[in-house]
Amino acid sequence: MKSFARLWKMECRKALGNRFFVITLCVGSFFCLISALYNVEAYYQGQQQLKELGGNPMAQAFGLFNSWIGGEQTSLGYLLFFTLFPLLAIFPYGWSLCLEKKSGYTKMVVVRGGKQNYFLAKYLATFLSGVLVVLIPLALNLVITACFVPAVKPSVMYNIYYSISHATMWSELFYEHPLIYVLLYLFIDCIFAGLFAVCGMAFSILLKNRIAVVILPYLCILGLHYGRALLYNRVYIEISPINFLHPTCIENPVNGAVVLLEGTMLALFSFLTLKVGVKNETY
Repeated sequence: MKSFARLWKMECRKALGNRFFVITLCVGSFFCLISALYNVEAYYQGQQQLKELGGNPMAQAFGLFNSWIGGEQTSLGYLLFFTLFPLLAIFPYGWSLCLEKKSGYTKMVVVRGGKQNYFLAKYLATFLSGVLVVLIPLALNLVITACFVPAVKPSVMYNIYYSISHATMWSELFYEHPLIYVLLYLFIDCIFAGLFAVCGMAFSILLKNRIAVVILPYLCILGLHYGRALLYNRVYIEISPINFLHPTCIENPVNGAVVLLEGTMLALFSFLTLKVGVKNETY
């Protein structure tokens, strides 16, 4: 346990202290800041126009829950952040095992700390890097937007402004307890961000090229995203992680079973590949 604890601390320092983590965190935060600035301005412009027109102020139609980056679908920041979501999660540390194999560092650490301890510590540190690089920008956007836009409870009468249909996962919760809905979606986003990151590590076990380790998992997700076009007019359930990780419905309703299935598949792929790495005698 002492050996694992030392490896875990060392891997966390490497995962969260390297320049790739800092750069990716800054890029993700910049995307979220663009979204916040755009939507705060749009909110006040909309309120001014409603005031000038008089009549129904539509107070429950516009608020925090369709102005933060997880509730809007119009800004450039939203588009960039969620389109690049898997890549943002993988880039900070998902490639590290590939580089350490090539340099011979892996063999040295395995001799001193044990192969299983090394792989588990790296797996957890990689997962953590993916979680934080996504959670911090999203939380930053939510807090900044909440400082200027009131957290008005959404009304189902204005559901066209929230893009949450009755068929979407947790739709009842959104209209009754919107903050809990947002927090649960942040949790899902964090889990998938961590899984994307460790899938990059899994590709590191299978491949030798660091660029391929970063790009190939993202290309697989893009393939699923654009491949769903084959299901148009056949299946009306969202299967693309790029879409269903956004808290509001982009195209098709989100089904909880699909989210659970895809998350389970990612977890199994990363964990089983990790076991292959542990059993590999070349390390």
